[in-house]
Amino acid sequence: MAIMDVFLGDAFSARSLTAAVDRYSYVPNFLETLSGLFTPKPVRTAEVWIEERDFAPVLIQTSPAERLRRSAAASSARRAPS
Repeated sequence: MAIMDVFLGDAFSARSLTAAVDRYSYVPNFLETLSGLFTPKPVRTAEVWIEERDFAPVLIQTSPAERLRRSAAASSARRAPS
């Protein structure tokens, strides 16, 4: 019977452990199994900003860039003296 020396052998090296982990595919899905944890809230922008309020993550409402430019132009036109 062959005995492997686990302290001096290569059984638990970073390379061998990484190779063992790489054999299995992992798809994260734990949060999907918790029903009611997240409420879908679609956004129309390319990025979102999240902040913490009352110890919970909250989506900060944003506007598309084009709409901001139009509202800025309209407000500057209102402020211009006639």
